[in-house]
Amino acid sequence: MDTTQRPSKRFVKWPPKVAKKEILGYLKDGKSKDHTTNLPPQDPLKLISGKTYSRDIGCSSVMRGTPVFLFGDTFCKDNFEQEACLADNSVSIVRDPTNPTMSEYFSLRYDGNVTPFLQSRSKLWNWIPPNEVGENGRVTCWTFGGIAHESPIVGLGWCWYQESEMVDGLLSARVYLDQTSNRYLGTRLAQVIWSQFDDMPHAAPIEDVYFGPDEPRLGTFGTLTEDGYIYLWGHYDDAVVLGRVGSRVADRREMYEVWDGIGYTPDLTRAEVVMNHMQHGAFWRSNMFRPGDDREYVFVGVRSWADSKILMGTAPRVEGPWDLRELCTAEPIDFPSPFLYCVFPHPWAFKDEDGELMVTWSEHRPGGVVAAKLTLEMEESEESG
Repeated sequence: MDTTQRPSKRFVKWPPKVAKKEILGYLKDGKSKDHTTNLPPQDPLKLISGKTYSRDIGCSSVMRGTPVFLFGDTFCKDNFEQEACLADNSVSIVRDPTNPTMSEYFSLRYDGNVTPFLQSRSKLWNWIPPNEVGENGRVTCWTFGGIAHESPIVGLGWCWYQESEMVDGLLSARVYLDQTSNRYLGTRLAQVIWSQFDDMPHAAPIEDVYFGPDEPRLGTFGTLTEDGYIYLWGHYDDAVVLGRVGSRVADRREMYEVWDGIGYTPDLTRAEVVMNHMQHGAFWRSNMFRPGDDREYVFVGVRSWADSKILMGTAPRVEGPWDLRELCTAEPIDFPSPFLYCVFPHPWAFKDEDGELMVTWSEHRPGGVVAAKLTLEMEESEESG
């Protein structure tokens, strides 16, 4: 009998259980530079230092080793801490990953207004007064899938986003066509380049790629780059489907394919459902679970049921099938809401292999994006060999 003692290694238990949930606070704004004007701020020390702009979404990606947060509606403040303007989207950079809740905006004007990262087809910038947030015709450019890298070292990537408009005081599923139309257009693509000039990412719309009103919203729910492809999750009616495109040819509409349950096809109408009733979330590949358990691909997100429940899912391959389990419940800090939304994981913040994971969720206005550190229960397993 072999009595050799083999070394052991710890893995996250399945089904997953939260041993500890530590609220880290809101995602906060560090001091940001003004890249849009040469006019000096009235008081550089008060421009933006530790303020918390009301904002939502808060998904993240990593480019050139630097974490990047992407937000939705961002209510900008002046030097008197009053809401001065609304930017429909923004991006911020985490300069120190050991302090994952602090970031600085890609571009902040001297008047406190954040420069939107993604551009609408109808307007160059989308600033409006905060009191017009519910006005009909307001245009938004939102992404929930983050930035997918083409080359993580050089700093090239792609971002799929939806243009939407306000109709009857509500944000509809329609997309802005021109100044008078309420017709749905679909999801668009921007190329993201990390500039060496200002050490910031910049997004440029790609006009040749968009997905129309009857097509999947590929890339706006989640993205994952692997083996030369960018895998793209997106809603199709009420379900989530999966597509893919070569990482170097994302700007060519004819190169997109969808998973039909057997293989990949360029016929987008044959997209097969991979998840149901999911609102937001993100995917990544991890070694946090025991080898041989077929759980290399991990998902964390929230259902579309407005129940604030954080889910974790695993799959043996990118196409699924996904085994989804409930982890815990999102909770507000200062602004109680009927439900919390925009749940996203950020594996870069802590070591997921040690069972530590940062997760964020959004409060409703005037709240912000809440960050928490989840510590998952572990188990020991003998290493083979």
